[in-house]
Amino acid sequence: MYSFVARQPILNKNLQPVAYELLFRDGIRNSFPDVTPEYATAQIITEQFLTNSLSRLVDDHISYINVPHQMITNGLVEALPPEKVVLEILENAPPDDTLLASVKRLKKRGFKLALDDFLMAPEWDRFLPYIDVLKFDLM
Repeated sequence: MYSFVARQPILNKNLQPVAYELLFRDGIRNSFPDVTPEYATAQIITEQFLTNSLSRLVDDHISYINVPHQMITNGLVEALPPEKVVLEILENAPPDDTLLASVKRLKKRGFKLALDDFLMAPEWDRFLPYIDVLKFDLM
């Protein structure tokens, strides 16, 4: 099955794209369908990293992808090329010991990590030394 992907630019201070966040979509409505986050991320990984040429979509830019807790802790994201992707830990991920161990392992493998829609909370403090990007929702 083929799906759609939204490509949201991440810009530098000169408004030039430095990366793209890849978002799963199932049609031209450009909305997130009624699927699990795991399914959406699996489709992005399969179709944009394993099946198609990623450079057609993002040129030589880095890709940001949303990754659910389970896909981080079970190691599925380790099939991705660390030099081409930033893994976004979703805001609903529990900051538990399993996630922290996985984050440490991913950092050792060379991955860059982001906390998506980050809210300052003490339970995330121990993660911060391993996080490259904090994303805040400014709406």
